[in-house]
Amino acid sequence: DIDEGRIQYVLFKGDNATSDSFFFKVIDKDGRALENQPFQLQWCWVSFLDDRIRGNETQEVIEVTVLRTGYLGHTSAVTLDITEGSASLGQDLSRQFMKQVTFSPGQSERQWRVALRDDTIFEREETVTLHLTDPQGALLRDPRFATVAIHDPEDESSLYFLETRMVAMENDSVVDITVHRDGDLSNDLSVLCYTRN
Repeated sequence: DIDEGRIQYVLFKGDNATSDSFFFKVIDKDGRALENQPFQLQWCWVSFLDDRIRGNETQEVIEVTVLRTGYLGHTSAVTLDITEGSASLGQDLSRQFMKQVTFSPGQSERQWRVALRDDTIFEREETVTLHLTDPQGALLRDPRFATVAIHDPEDESSLYFLETRMVAMENDSVVDITVHRDGDLSNDLSVLCYTRN
C-alpha cells in the first residue's frame, strides 16, 4: 500500500510540521508478522523571504532570497515564474533567468537573480510578480508570491538654472535666461517662470 501510493499524508492549511512517523504491521502470505515497524516522514518548506522586493533600475540585478526550512537532509528544487505587471520582460527585465532554484543537502537559503535593464524614460514604480511552483522534495508555504517593485527616480525630469544670480542692465529690453532640463526628455514639459521684486 505504501509503495503503490495508497496511503496519503495530509497537511492542513496552517500546519507547520516538518516530520512525523507512524507504525505498521507487516504480515506475509504464511501469516508471519512483524509488529511496530516505523515509517518516518520528513519534509521541508520553501518560500520567499519577503513578499515585496524593491530595486532601482540602475542596479545590474535584483536579488531575491528563497528560503528552505524543516528537514534539509536531501536535495529540493522549486520552479520560479515571472508574471508581467507594469514592468515587461525584455524591456525592463531580462528574459533570461534561472527558472529553477535548487537546494543542496544542508542548504537553507538561495539567492535568485534577474538582470534589470536601465533606460532614460521615467516610469515611476513598475512591478512584476514572482511565484514559486512545482516543488520537488519540498512543500510550498507563504509567501509563495513576491512583488518586485522597480524604481527610477534618477530619470525623473528636473528643471533648474545653471546660475543662481544674474545681472542685467536697466536699459536692457530682454534678458535671456537658460533653463536646463535633466532626466527623461521623451515628453514635452513646460514650466512657468516669474520674477520677484
